[in-house]
Amino acid sequence: MYSSPLSRAASRNRRSPSWGADEITLGEAIRRIARVAGRRPAFVPVPTWMVRALAQVTEWTMVVPLVAKAQARMLAEGVSEPAPFAPEAPLGIRPSRPFDDARIREALPQGRFTLDDLRITHRLQPARRA
Repeated sequence: MYSSPLSRAASRNRRSPSWGADEITLGEAIRRIARVAGRRPAFVPVPTWMVRALAQVTEWTMVVPLVAKAQARMLAEGVSEPAPFAPEAPLGIRPSRPFDDARIREALPQGRFTLDDLRITHRLQPARRA
């Protein structure tokens, strides 16, 4: 995992308001997902421009980008609170599902990244069949 110096300074140990049932930091969410997936994440500090470049390249090349440009922008801006301020949602529509191991396991993709995750492969597949 990567983190931008700007986002680390702006959000160190702060909880990001969310509409989920659990309110945790990004680092906690990554650690929890990695634990369920049987992985150990490595946090590497990189400049913001590298995150933005990675986001642009993955949006150009991948069917489902590893990092989206909007995510990179939020990291660079240190977005951690909703703007403009929004009141808490009514109880009837407030999320209630916990961010637990079972839900994480359900959402994990099957397998690792393959050539099928690249846009070019999807464009070439019809040509292969012909």
